[in-house]
Amino acid sequence: MVPLLSFDVEMRKVICNTNAIESVNARIHKAARARGHFQSEATALKCV
Repeated sequence: MVPLLSFDVEMRKVICNTNAIESVNARIHKAARARGHFQSEATALKCV
């Protein structure tokens, strides 16, 4: 495992942004899985 600070500044920004995106996707997936199905996109967004 490589320490985060050993990367260049630009690479650290990419890693941090990717982690944030993955975190949001995990929350959306968890909410959708708990609910099952949605009538529309608007109701799915309210749940998240």
